[in-house]
Amino acid sequence: MMAAAGGFLDAFTYLGHGHVFANAMTGNIVLLAVELASRQFDQAERHVIPIVAFVAGIVFARSLHRPPLARLIRSPHLACMTIEIAFLFVVGWLPPAFPDAWLTLGVAFVASIQLSTFSTVRGAAYASTFTSGNLRKFTESAFAFFFNRHNDDARVFTVAFAALCLAFFGGAAAGGLCTLRLNNHAAWIVDGWLVVVTGRLVAARAHARRTAAA
Repeated sequence: MMAAAGGFLDAFTYLGHGHVFANAMTGNIVLLAVELASRQFDQAERHVIPIVAFVAGIVFARSLHRPPLARLIRSPHLACMTIEIAFLFVVGWLPPAFPDAWLTLGVAFVASIQLSTFSTVRGAAYASTFTSGNLRKFTESAFAFFFNRHNDDARVFTVAFAALCLAFFGGAAAGGLCTLRLNNHAAWIVDGWLVVVTGRLVAARAHARRTAAA
């Protein structure tokens, strides 16, 4: 669901807010370089904003793990999810005429928080907001499993990363369709997905506390 949310938000900002990626900084950097080289400075500016916001979000997410914030915020995962959910809920109320630059800045910020906070699956590093690394891991795992059918780790990672790539693709498709039909209201759909994820996190923490108490 996190990977699907990442694909959704990229489609949301690209189709609905100035053809700028919220998560795929590789795309933004390439477009920024091309536009600077062709002296299209007014077009280049719109790609600088999400890059800066993305970096700021990573710094913020990592800061939650350092004192004194670490003593105040016991669950950085829940804190980051709450921020992202609250922001996207507000986005859904914004009119279509709201400035693209400000909206994209906010989406890039919360997307980078998500990327930095949720970074492993089954003990392996993954990306919830873009899919190049996930596709690489899927291919490597599938290759290893093809030549060694008894490699349980390769089998598990092949399935897991195939699911992540498909989820990202499906989220992007859903984001494109919903954005074209619902404008900013589309943010409420991905917000619902993140609420489900947060509910799972809360349940997992409660179960861990009960187990520790027992």
